[in-house]
Amino acid sequence: MGIEHPSGRLLVRIGLDTDGTLPRVRRSSPVRTARKPVDGTVFPRPS
Repeated sequence: MGIEHPSGRLLVRIGLDTDGTLPRVRRSSPVRTARKPVDGTVFPRPS
């Protein structure tokens, strides 16, 4: 599954339980890449 956000897309693995009438999420985990998720830049508010 892909989750879209302003700077791109995050891939997530989903494990479903389909025994009931509605599917339920049993586990989820992000798919890792070598790319850094953030660059470390902080923009503090003026005090």
